[in-house]
Amino acid sequence: MTGANRPTAKIVPASANEWRELYVLLGHHFTPHHPVDDQELFTGRLDLISEVEDAVGLRGRHAIIYGDRGVGKTSFANLLETFLRLPNERIKCVKRLASAEHKYASIWHDLLSDFRWEERTAKQLLGDTKNPTEVIELLEALPRNQRTIFIIDEFDRIKDKQTKVLLSDTLKNISDNLRHISIVIVGIARNINELFENHESLPRALKQIYMPRMSREELTHIVEDRIPPLGMTITRSATQNIVAMSDGFPGYTHLITLNAARHAVKRRSVDVVQTDLDQAMTAIVRDADEAIAEAYDQAVSSSRANMYRQVLLACALARTDEKNRFTPSAVTAPLSKILGRSVTTATFNKNLDKFCQEGRGPVLMREGTRKRYRFHFCLALLRPYVIMRGLADGTIEPKHVR
Repeated sequence: MTGANRPTAKIVPASANEWRELYVLLGHHFTPHHPVDDQELFTGRLDLISEVEDAVGLRGRHAIIYGDRGVGKTSFANLLETFLRLPNERIKCVKRLASAEHKYASIWHDLLSDFRWEERTAKQLLGDTKNPTEVIELLEALPRNQRTIFIIDEFDRIKDKQTKVLLSDTLKNISDNLRHISIVIVGIARNINELFENHESLPRALKQIYMPRMSREELTHIVEDRIPPLGMTITRSATQNIVAMSDGFPGYTHLITLNAARHAVKRRSVDVVQTDLDQAMTAIVRDADEAIAEAYDQAVSSSRANMYRQVLLACALARTDEKNRFTPSAVTAPLSKILGRSVTTATFNKNLDKFCQEGRGPVLMREGTRKRYRFHFCLALLRPYVIMRGLADGTIEPKHVR
């Protein structure tokens, strides 16, 4: 919803039923646990849309879209058909989710389940094949007057190495011979190596597209475009703190705003203020992804007195480079504030080492050489969660979150 469609005044519910309706309606406007289907969410990402259009808008081209978990890749993939639609060309998009159980043949069983060859299905024709030529023969028979785009989402869940090799071979064959077919692969990864070990063998017609985290401006739009249509308001400071805590992840923006706005409704107000954000923090942490919460618990749990919780929070607050990596020296300032005393890297180096070991996740990944180490969170979504835990238990205040 754009600014032109926003109410010009607050709408205060007049009865208990209307307050309940507003509480429920907030859950329809803010959906932290589901991909969004709102094209306007991506209106600020014109460069990204152009990259995809360049990649698969032309016949014989393919794309890999990769990035951190939670940056909007699945939502973007859901809208690809809208982005790629041309007035004079028929396009059919087929999107399927990959899983750890998928093998080469079963992936194509799913991708081709909408099609028939003389009343026979792909599963009947392919069986348990490991021969890309058999797949190519079925794809050749698809309508030539129609662009068919196959989207494989959550590609990172495929663990079978042979399956990835066979898919790479299939992509090459499609690129060379089937210009009416395009493949889009979507997966969680920091680089292509994490999706395809032998990425040098991928066809040149396969464009690699990195999806970055959302900008603060984009996250601000999520809040400002959804709160006013409900007849509610939100202070600028509350919006800024929501965006800062979200760390580029739209799901967190939805989660935090939803809980803060519902807290305002519980106190019978349509004005969302910083107090609502503060008071809702416990509910926000409780409603976060279970896998993220479990990763946090594994990283900091111990039967002995320790500093794991404080050091992990300081890591989350540390200044990072353009690749979201931090140095040990960047941890000293936030940890000093948390502990209320001056510290050096020697104070917590052992904690950083432990965070990089299986016993605590690993929760951090270390790069570089000794004395020049840089670290990043293995689960990018964990960093803002750690900060929210710190806010919820009172270890830090919103002013500590940049």
